[in-house]
Amino acid sequence: MGSENLYAVETARRVLSALAAKHDPDPSDLDELRRLAPPLAQLPADELATNVMRLAQTIAATTDGGRPPSTNIPAGGLGRCGLRRTRRAKGANQVSRPAGERRK
Repeated sequence: MGSENLYAVETARRVLSALAAKHDPDPSDLDELRRLAPPLAQLPADELATNVMRLAQTIAATTDGGRPPSTNIPAGGLGRCGLRRTRRAKGANQVSRPAGERRK
C-alpha cells in the first residue's frame, strides 16, 4: 500500500475511532477525507471515513497486481514448509483417572 493510501486509511481510522468513542472527530481529519474523495464529501462522517478506507484499500489492491496485499505469495512459495497438521495421541492432555471416578 502506498504512502498516500496509508495516510488516507490512518485518517479514516482516526475519524472512525473518535466516532466509536462518541467524540467529535478532528475537523482537520474530516476536511482531509473530503479533500481525498470530493464525490463523497456530502456523506456523514462515518460513511465518508468508511468509503475512503475502502477506496484506498481497493486502489492498493489493484495497483499491487490485482491481488490484495496479504495474498502476495510467490508460486511454489508454500511447498512443504511444515504447515501440515500432525495427529495427536488421544487424551494427550488429560490426566488419567481410575475407572469410575468422576470429575468434581
